[in-house]
Amino acid sequence: MSTHERSATARDTKAVTRDRLKLEATWVLNARTELFAGGNVPNTRLRYIVAIWIKGNLNQTVSIQLERESYDAVFSDVFSRIPVAPADFRQIPEGSYDLEDSVLTLSEGESFHGTTHVTGLSLNVTVAYWDNDV
Repeated sequence: MSTHERSATARDTKAVTRDRLKLEATWVLNARTELFAGGNVPNTRLRYIVAIWIKGNLNQTVSIQLERESYDAVFSDVFSRIPVAPADFRQIPEGSYDLEDSVLTLSEGESFHGTTHVTGLSLNVTVAYWDNDV
């Protein structure tokens, strides 16, 4: 395969991935909140999370905990507790994101949750992801 053909193939792959890119936004409370409306990753799928955006609460600094739930209901921290100041905006990864370099990959049966540490206050979290058949 020539360099030109490899370059064209890479562009085609990114275009297909970009077409499958989805955004899921939810308000995270001080109880475990699923970040995907559909719950667990469907069977025979992998879910590639390429970016996470967190918008601050206007009242006070709120920390958020992001966790992965395995298919057997075991929770594990994905990122250390992230403090978000009022009117702040956090992006994971910082700067820009790459469709082919996910910050987290979930397997079939797994899910992704967020929890804030302050009762009565929530944060808006948006997740950019794409699914691929296994």
